[in-house]
Parts: sequence; structure tokens; C-alpha cells
Amino acid sequence: MADILKNIKEELPGVVSDAVFEGANIVLYTEDKEFFKTGESKVKAVVDKIKKRIELRAEQAILLSEAETEKTIRALVPEDAGITAVIFDVQRSSVVI
Repeated sequence: MADILKNIKEELPGVVSDAVFEGANIVLYTEDKEFFKTGESKVKAVVDKIKKRIELRAEQAILLSEAETEKTIRALVPEDAGITAVIFDVQRSSVVI
């Protein structure tokens, strides 16, 4: 199993800071903002080789604070969208609006 994680890191050199199993899935962490935004095709190529689900997550170091993120979301989303809550899932580096 550890060989799979090692192979993934070798396939994506310099952009994956950590690779871990989370249940049956593999989670990759990156500190590279550009790779996080545009690396989908590279991750898909690895998925095609290893036949496992992979989720790419940003390291905490490259994320904005919750307050800054919520402020940005509220500035970008039109008022008539009716945002009732902004929920942060810190472990998954995601936001639910």
C-alpha cells in the first residue's frame, strides 16, 4: 500500500507535499497554488494508472483565513442569491455555501 503512495509522489514530483489513505480513497495535499487550481489533468492521469479515487486538497498554509474567505464569498456572490450560511470543512479544505 505504501508503494502506491510513493509511486503517486514520483508521478507528481514537487507538487505533492503528502499522500495518505483515507478509507478506500487516496488524499493528496499540495502547497502549490497553481497545481491546486490547474492540476486536475495530471491527477486524472495518475488515477487512470492506479485505478483508485484521488482527492486533491490544499495545505492550510495556502488557504485564506475563514473570515477572509467568507468576506470574499459574500463580495462575489450576488445579494439575491440569499446566502444563509457559509460552513467551513477545515479537514477537507472546502467550503459549503
